[in-house]
Amino acid sequence: MKDLNFEIGQWIGCSEGYGQIMYIRAYYVEDYENERKGRKNGEFIGYMYIIKILCGFDGKIKKSNRIKNDTSVESIDKKGLKFVEKIK
Repeated sequence: MKDLNFEIGQWIGCSEGYGQIMYIRAYYVEDYENERKGRKNGEFIGYMYIIKILCGFDGKIKKSNRIKNDTSVESIDKKGLKFVEKIK
């Protein structure tokens, strides 16, 4: 996979809080999208991450079935690591 910085099982920060990567899927242009942005069918766009959200940015636990698709994730920060360790 091209320049993949994250792994399955890794704890990360995303738009809704802190979570763990459950699955990583390469994301490509499909037939119905190529006219909108001038991209070729099958062109690589990026990665889609399937994330199980553990808690928000305030440390409050999210529902156990909270799964999210996201294309923009970041490495977990020190604050997030403290929340994750405390919850575990």
